[in-house]
Amino acid sequence: MALHTQLPIYRAAEDLLDVVTDVVTNMQRNFKRSIGEKINLECIEIIVLVYRANVAADKSPHLTELVERLQVINLLLRLGFNKRKVHGNSYARD
Repeated sequence: MALHTQLPIYRAAEDLLDVVTDVVTNMQRNFKRSIGEKINLECIEIIVLVYRANVAADKSPHLTELVERLQVINLLLRLGFNKRKVHGNSYARD
């Protein structure tokens, strides 16, 4: 079994957290506090789920939850873009 930190999905999750952190930093204060924090927490949870799936015998529940959390992030980022709280360049980078 490979270390979870060497998996491509783990690196992609770290990259997502890095991008999202930059996007959230540039949000308006009230939106950053409500939506931005949720986006960051969901990204961190995705990284945790990659680890859990890597060490689990049955990976399916962890990966299912990971996909759900990714959908939440996508939804929140789209909301931010539609409300003009996330700039188009940042949204396209995600």
